[in-house]
Amino acid sequence: MSSKRIRDSSYREAYGEYGSLLRQHCNRVIIRFDRSKRAEGIDQLILMYAVHYLNPAALHRTSIVAQSQQPLLTTLGRVTHPHVFAWAPLASVLDQVADELSDDATRSAIRDLQELADLRNELGEHMANSEATQDDPTSTGSSGAEVDEVVGTGGVWSLCAAYLEARLVLDAQRTSLESFHQAEVDSLVASLTDEQLSEIAGDVSALLACPDDRIAYNGTNGQCGGSTNHGIDGGLFSSVRATARHRYTLSQVRAFDTQYHRSAPGFNEEQQALVQRMEDAAVQAVNSAALGGGNAGDVGVDLDFVPDEQYLVDTAAKDNEAPLQEDENFFKDEVHDYYLRRNAGVRSGGQTNDPTKRAPQQLVKPNRYCKVKTGFNWTQYNKTHYTRSNPPPKTVMWYEFTLFYPLLLQNKKINWGRIYRIEDVEQGFNDEYCLLVFCPGPPYADVAYRVVRRQWDTRPGAVRCSYDAKGKFRLFFKFSNSNYKR
Repeated sequence: MSSKRIRDSSYREAYGEYGSLLRQHCNRVIIRFDRSKRAEGIDQLILMYAVHYLNPAALHRTSIVAQSQQPLLTTLGRVTHPHVFAWAPLASVLDQVADELSDDATRSAIRDLQELADLRNELGEHMANSEATQDDPTSTGSSGAEVDEVVGTGGVWSLCAAYLEARLVLDAQRTSLESFHQAEVDSLVASLTDEQLSEIAGDVSALLACPDDRIAYNGTNGQCGGSTNHGIDGGLFSSVRATARHRYTLSQVRAFDTQYHRSAPGFNEEQQALVQRMEDAAVQAVNSAALGGGNAGDVGVDLDFVPDEQYLVDTAAKDNEAPLQEDENFFKDEVHDYYLRRNAGVRSGGQTNDPTKRAPQQLVKPNRYCKVKTGFNWTQYNKTHYTRSNPPPKTVMWYEFTLFYPLLLQNKKINWGRIYRIEDVEQGFNDEYCLLVFCPGPPYADVAYRVVRRQWDTRPGAVRCSYDAKGKFRLFFKFSNSNYKR
């Protein structure tokens, strides 16, 4: 056998193994989605890769990778459950995966991701060392351009594995570290460049280069100097490394997102037909509510309607909501045009993202009102530096969102605990704020709020989600370390 045939054989074998493993994961996603109408754990990452990163236009239609991708692109779930298949920043998806899974389940997901990463790396090595890029697509099922696409987007697997590993270590460190010390660590790490973060994450001696005198290192047996006022103990030193590693992998994930994220491919004829049927049913439901003696306004409000103070007061009163208490206010920081960027693409089958070409007039926004509670967060740091007569600045203690979806009462397949997600603000990542998006699907447009970016409290009762027989959905959550009890 000639050396070229050996190289081509190795290339085809590596490509086939990668495609076969990817097809197994994609088939599992479809099976689990058909069963529960949701995507969890690694399923979310497989779905994001197939729908929002891997470009089908670069794939040969007969290749195994293209055939693996097609079930997720053609499923009717993209229409009936758009919130499951919608794009969200990769870092947000990874954080959701880490929050949902136990430590053992996260480690299992990391092993699955690493297996995909290893096969992708092997494919890249064969591609670099062979003449596979010159192959005819009919002979190998793929072209050099396709392998470029697969190898490039396949970098997501090693990034995701590294990020989840960093989250495991960081969460373990934060569990054992006092909040005052963690605030110091977060402040220090936020001032470092990506290069400094990379050095610190991989080499403890790099802490010597930290541009901050709050941390001193004496270079003795890897211990931190404890004899000076600026010294830290071993636990804090480990936390610096864990936080730096997390921040560095986070920056890498965002850079990948920027380079490889693409708009989802358009709907096929069957999906477009279902979109039209759902839109027609939504219009009929609104008209039936009005003709049946009801008020069409009870179903929802126009897309361009901007809630004012009086609307919020009236909506809360109609819901028999208790009057606002001290430091409670109606929350109004809504991104009113969010539906133009999201729902327009859903209705048009992804063919256009220009809302002026086909505005989603059949959709409505839900009636809604939201509340926010502010107060003093008496952390260890604030107790040390402030008093009751000289309190710290007020912070957000909790949010409560109430939205009405009466037209979805008959849809028994919606998982109401999963209709919301967290996204970065449109201007990019911001340490202070993020978007909380509610997206149950047609006939209701997505609704988004700009909320404080902080860790939600994981204690029992701190996060509550409900949907009642009248179509009222309510989400309440507190932030961790708020010391506020409702």
